[in-house]
Amino acid sequence: MDAYACRAPGGLKMEEFSGLGTFWLPEDTDSQLAGQLTFSHDEGVCLTVIGAFDGNQFGEPLPARRIVGVVDGKYIALEECEPANSVLSGAGARKQEYRVQGMFIGHNFEHSSDLEFSSVNVWLDDLAAWIDDSPISVTNTFADEGRRSSSTEARFEIPLPRTADFDRGTVTLGFTGTTGGDRSVYRMRSRPYLKITLPNLAPWQELFNHVGRLQDLITICTDRSCGIRKLTFERDDIPERALSGRSFGFPKEIEYRTGLLTPPRPEESPILEEHKMLLTMKGAGGLEFVASWLGSVPTFYPVLGSLMSTRYGRKLYVENRYLNTVASAESFHRLIHGGSRLDAEVFAERSLRALFSMKDGEACEWLAGILQHANEPSLGQRLRRLYKTVKPAVSSLIEDVGPWSMAVSGARNRLTHLEDMHGVEFNSGDLYWANSSDHGDTAVSTKSLNTSIGFSQFNVSRGLPFNSAATLSSSS
Repeated sequence: MDAYACRAPGGLKMEEFSGLGTFWLPEDTDSQLAGQLTFSHDEGVCLTVIGAFDGNQFGEPLPARRIVGVVDGKYIALEECEPANSVLSGAGARKQEYRVQGMFIGHNFEHSSDLEFSSVNVWLDDLAAWIDDSPISVTNTFADEGRRSSSTEARFEIPLPRTADFDRGTVTLGFTGTTGGDRSVYRMRSRPYLKITLPNLAPWQELFNHVGRLQDLITICTDRSCGIRKLTFERDDIPERALSGRSFGFPKEIEYRTGLLTPPRPEESPILEEHKMLLTMKGAGGLEFVASWLGSVPTFYPVLGSLMSTRYGRKLYVENRYLNTVASAESFHRLIHGGSRLDAEVFAERSLRALFSMKDGEACEWLAGILQHANEPSLGQRLRRLYKTVKPAVSSLIEDVGPWSMAVSGARNRLTHLEDMHGVEFNSGDLYWANSSDHGDTAVSTKSLNTSIGFSQFNVSRGLPFNSAATLSSSS
């Protein structure tokens, strides 16, 4: 009998589908329309119905806050439905298409307040490799001095969930899995997941934002884009029920599907090896580190927005990718370190002296406006100061920090302000190399941000090994 022990999240994916069903507006359950609902990672959620919800086949279709229905025997709730293509046949029947933000599978949510939940479960790409733990263990017993195996024992023991608290709630690491087969083939599959639980009901968007933070964290630590394989919401007053209507006593999982910038990787993708990551979860500090990240990362929204767009954007001009990466470095330094060219009191004294010496009131007002931001460090200065904070991670990539910071800031200024670079020219190919190479300018900026955002703010405060994190990041 062949036995397979697998940690990959295969068999679990936001599956694309197309199905026929019946749909209606929550406020008008009597006017039901036949239609087709489709979902794909490229196009997102799309609904096409025959007819008009308001009964006016010739009028302009109106946006719908929510459309509910039944598809293949499953209750569906579609959120934020915007009219798209509309075709009116000669017989007067309208075929109306709606672009949908996302769909909830498993329950009809007929009121806007219904879309509140107390927890969310998420299965992510690379989570199994990142946590570096598995409930599956395999032991081989060898005979004939190790020349052949005489027996193999595989054990699947799902551990109790582990939890850690953050300022808004609790994060849980748990495992699900499947086993099965026959006398010739038997398979075991482990599927770790992360769960965010809040003390009270909250809008689904708030929980979804927490999922995005987990996705960003794993992307930074594994140094490759992390897709969402499955996402489910829960609330205690919507239990799982049998066909008879009897409650099983635990919340029903309401699956959510939407078009994502980073779709999950194919089932057959190999597990990411530890030496290719910046840090595993254990190396970063365990589940407590994840909780600390969830509580602290909102401070870095502007920085992460620019940085992660370069990871999740599958189609992005290299100029925009370069500018976003540099902007994230500048925003991070401004947010955390601030800084100024001169001491604030010295600058204020010199500024007042210059303003009082001017006799032209209009010119004085103009200069006062200029001086409001004149004491801020230049981009080059910010990059050099940022370099010092993460030097162990990037020193092998930079021979001289001065020319490096000038090159990065010069290219940014050329793209943004069309400034002359004193005869130095570059093209899109140069920027592509700079964005993709481990020796490129923005790669250094990215590694600096990965180390600083991901590790120093939390590891230093909790006594975790920041130096080892920085060293690891330089080897990716």
